[in-house]
Amino acid sequence: MKYGLIGEKLGHSFSKTIHEKLADYTYELKELKENEVEGFLKAKEFEGINVTIPYKQTVFPYLDVISKRAEKIGAVNTIVKKGGKLYGDNTDYLGMKALIERVCGDIEGKKVLILGSGGTSKTAKAVAEDFGASNVIRVSRSGKDGAITYEEAYGKHADAQILINTTPAGMYPNTDGCAVDLDRLPNLTGVIDAIYNPLRSVLVIKAQERGISAEGGLFMLVAQAVYAAEQFADMTFEEGTIEKVFGAEMNEKRNIVLTGMPKAGKTTVGKMLAKNLNLEFVDTDKLIVDREKREITEIFAKEGEDYFRKVEAEVIAEVSLKNGLVIATGGGAVLRPENVLNLKKNGQIFFLNRPVDELTPSRTRPLAGSVDKILKLFKERYSVYKSTCDHMVVNNVSAADAVERIKEILSGRKNILVLNGPNLNMLGVREPDIYGFTTYSQLCELIDRHAKELRINVTTYQSNSEGDLVTKIQEAYGKADGIVINPGAYTHTSVALLDALKAVQIPTVEVHISEVSKRENFRQISYVRAACMATITGHGVNGYLEAIDLLVKG
Repeated sequence: MKYGLIGEKLGHSFSKTIHEKLADYTYELKELKENEVEGFLKAKEFEGINVTIPYKQTVFPYLDVISKRAEKIGAVNTIVKKGGKLYGDNTDYLGMKALIERVCGDIEGKKVLILGSGGTSKTAKAVAEDFGASNVIRVSRSGKDGAITYEEAYGKHADAQILINTTPAGMYPNTDGCAVDLDRLPNLTGVIDAIYNPLRSVLVIKAQERGISAEGGLFMLVAQAVYAAEQFADMTFEEGTIEKVFGAEMNEKRNIVLTGMPKAGKTTVGKMLAKNLNLEFVDTDKLIVDREKREITEIFAKEGEDYFRKVEAEVIAEVSLKNGLVIATGGGAVLRPENVLNLKKNGQIFFLNRPVDELTPSRTRPLAGSVDKILKLFKERYSVYKSTCDHMVVNNVSAADAVERIKEILSGRKNILVLNGPNLNMLGVREPDIYGFTTYSQLCELIDRHAKELRINVTTYQSNSEGDLVTKIQEAYGKADGIVINPGAYTHTSVALLDALKAVQIPTVEVHISEVSKRENFRQISYVRAACMATITGHGVNGYLEAIDLLVKG
């Protein structure tokens, strides 16, 4: 082979698809037994290869030149042949560096726990030390070779801020494992898992549920592949290549999971979405029917709901291990936490929320056979649908509209609504000593430029009418990812705006151009503030940009 990957077991490697997105060469996966590695390297019948478990140390004696970082780490994952000589490097270092920057930003002065004792743990340690972490502690079950035990970590280092897992706990096919008890590490602000299959390990899911910035190893895998391919081809890729290839890989491998009430449109939207994205569509209810060879109504009648839920959980566990699917789930699938956990490992969950008065009874759904039953179910399940989804999409227009909204969310391009209340159209004219000389049209241009820089969609709207502002907030339900609102004088009077914001539950930031705390007493009251995640005052028109940044960062 000319380019490729060597390792012991490569059946579930993503490297081939990643490399073949990067350059015009065929990338082969070559499984070798330990006694075959020497012959392969001595033959030198390749131009560039990557090396994975368990041969990252094995290859050392057969290399003519080894980079300083590979020597420091004690592992090689990239080998290039130049002039008949073999040059070894460690681009895992660069991949780990990119992942840490993406998830944690600056970790200088922070305490880092690294789980595991293999080559990847040494890579993570080297990167963390080079980043200037205050203390880098390796943790393993044995506590040998400079590592401490898990109990020692919980006891002495519960104040750790960054956690990096390099163990196989939670890796395919044993995806139920979790490397650590997060409840015993309460100060974590960033969690990184080198595992990329599944896309989200149990560790990553549990960290995200706690509001901790967390991500799996696919981004690292893509980044190291980019740096390796640069060495293979002796070139430098343009800026943004890592993000571009990562996005393409994620779109191919991520499952899109639709949850919601019976008759919410999951099957219709799911089939349309799958066709649009060239993905396979599966319906878990149909899979159950196919497995049981009888309809769901018969299963409920003869075996009861508990039996149905057991079979449903088994089906979901199986289908969740696959990649690149659009999955429509039964209405009650999210009632079992293990189903939600399994679906999130390789998927993003979209709650397809259809207004209850548009949900029609169905004879094929035992629990939704009448209007009264539907209403009862909706009341019981709504909070579960909301709390278990990654995104909510309101399906109240058409299936095509819901499909476009899901695609928009998957693209990562957020929709922000900027609302301005009475008299803000008079900016630049009205009391410029307080509100500045920037006109309203100039403010809109400033916001538009900022939106283009962030690659987001921003809609700016101003009205002197309270009712118009309420209507705009209502229309944003299920469509906007965030709201920036400067209610003007309605800040101090409008319960209607507060109620509208509370109704749609869209993340909202309140903005005021002037420093409100230094204004008249009546201006100290803000009704909308109770529905806002943050308030920015006194920063002039730049406060709008700061508010947008807050919403984009989530």
